[in-house]
Amino acid sequence: MTNKIQGGVTITAIMDGVTLNGNIMVLNTPLIQRYPAEGGKPIPDFEALSETKKPVAVPYIVEAMSGKVLVPNQITFKYNGIPLTFGANNLCTTPSFEGVFKKVLSYPVPMGAGKESVNLPALQVVKNLVPISGYDNDMISMTGTVEINGQAIEFAEMRKTVIIEKTSGSDYDVVITDNCNGYLNDSTKTAILKANVTLNGVNVDNLAGYTFKWWKLNGDSGKDVQLSSSTNTQSINVNEIDYMISVRCDLYQNGVLKRSGYHQIVDNSDSYIVIWEFTDASGAPAPNQLRKGQTLNVRPRAKAKNGGTEKPITEYTFKTLDSKGKDFTLDGKAGPSFVLRPNQMPLNIPFAAVEKAGYALHIILNATL
Repeated sequence: MTNKIQGGVTITAIMDGVTLNGNIMVLNTPLIQRYPAEGGKPIPDFEALSETKKPVAVPYIVEAMSGKVLVPNQITFKYNGIPLTFGANNLCTTPSFEGVFKKVLSYPVPMGAGKESVNLPALQVVKNLVPISGYDNDMISMTGTVEINGQAIEFAEMRKTVIIEKTSGSDYDVVITDNCNGYLNDSTKTAILKANVTLNGVNVDNLAGYTFKWWKLNGDSGKDVQLSSSTNTQSINVNEIDYMISVRCDLYQNGVLKRSGYHQIVDNSDSYIVIWEFTDASGAPAPNQLRKGQTLNVRPRAKAKNGGTEKPITEYTFKTLDSKGKDFTLDGKAGPSFVLRPNQMPLNIPFAAVEKAGYALHIILNATL
């Protein structure tokens, strides 16, 4: 019987067969601030928010085989690439960012219905981010290590964009949350997405007069595909996902588009998982990060969750996306999707390709076993 397996390169670190998947989760309030053209306080005003509403960024790192959420034993927070330092009160002491951020040593992060919270290190935004570094988008990033079987394993840098926008008049936001922290697995096979609406930073609870349209981005046809729901909730089953799905929710008021929100769900429920093997030009193991002039050789392998037995892949169907999740074509390929046989592997990724893709290249795999 033919088996299929899906996988993708996200944030990974490999040591003795260990694969880590991770991203930065943002809790309480999105990392979005808009500055009114007429002047005045940014929207929302982070400084005026209560302690429980201030934005908090946390590292969400999962060991792929077990699905266990890992707690970093060492972490460095960065803003626009600058490492942040903190004083005795855990407030940021880095020049230009003094008092803007607070390091939280142990922040309770909900893991979904019926599951206990996990305490993770976190970066809390205490003050407004406009205009500490200008009126354009910024970046929060995290690096560090987790401990597995007594070994400290480094995880690759994770990044989250801070959106800074100019606005005028009333301003809406659509923030999509889910019941699975962005990952489906053996125990949770349906994601319930909810579009949360705010107006000028205040939650809109009465949705009378509002309608919603949900879309699957970059569907099988390469075009956005409208989903079934017209309310602020939408269900996504694992059978609808080839490793990762990106969705958009459009908010309408009286037929007029007000704002769109975006979200991603990753499927980690397969019996086999993809282990990504990275080597440099000499064939030596390498991280999934490139510097100018380097080329990375990429070879995915299929291993069973219940023991790690490897199964040969007979056909590799790849799809490449840029840093914004849009179709991206590698040099020498006819399009973003292409098929390789075992004798054509590994897949070679030069630094120039990653640079052209916006310094982040996503590779999605649909393989035949």
